[in-house]
Amino acid sequence: MTSKKETGIRNKIKKYLNSIPGCKVWVNHGSMFSEAGRPDLTGFISFDINCSLDISSIGIKNVPVFIALEIKQPGQEAKPHQIVKIQEMRGKGAHVAIVTSVEETKEFIDEIKKYYI
Repeated sequence: MTSKKETGIRNKIKKYLNSIPGCKVWVNHGSMFSEAGRPDLTGFISFDINCSLDISSIGIKNVPVFIALEIKQPGQEAKPHQIVKIQEMRGKGAHVAIVTSVEETKEFIDEIKKYYI
């Protein structure tokens, strides 16, 4: 069950991420029809490609990257089934983090940028 405080944190993080050009995230609402352990926010962020290969001739100018965020209140930890889902997603190449604030989210995005810019 998501607390009101966690919902407030999630909404601030969602607003921040959706304000970044090339980024779009959605809330995953838990229900009896959804897969257990899915992170609270999923989406993508696009980065301009910065590499030595000239791939602009084939129409590729940026790369979309799948991101997922599990939102927790400060001091709380992810549940075991959430950790399993996070590890599964990371194993498939997703960038996934457990965060408690917009500041931690900014750090997460900055870390991802290092791989693409």
